[in-house]
Amino acid sequence: MDQNGNIVNRYAYDEWGNILSKQEQVTNPLRYAGEYYDDESGLYHLRSRYYDPTIGRFISRDSYEGDINNPLSLNLYTYVENDPLSYVDPSGHSLIGVVIGLPMDITITDN
Repeated sequence: MDQNGNIVNRYAYDEWGNILSKQEQVTNPLRYAGEYYDDESGLYHLRSRYYDPTIGRFISRDSYEGDINNPLSLNLYTYVENDPLSYVDPSGHSLIGVVIGLPMDITITDN
């Protein structure tokens, strides 16, 4: 938002974080799930690894080997156990649940 309360940036994504539309007046590196996005590579930096939304996978393996009791965790490249509508992975190592009904608006102020 600018000093007059006008929205200056607006983004729309698919469930994997691919940008569907972008209206940007102020440069903003924070995008899908509040993570840093690299315009040049098209990857999100999730602290320990890079995530590629076009394939819905991390581009490097997880250092955490997974849990034998949870087969989805054994694929070391999988993003949020293939369920981006229910989970996010801010660290690149472990998923956390998304609060249903929580608005996903982020406000950046241009002073």
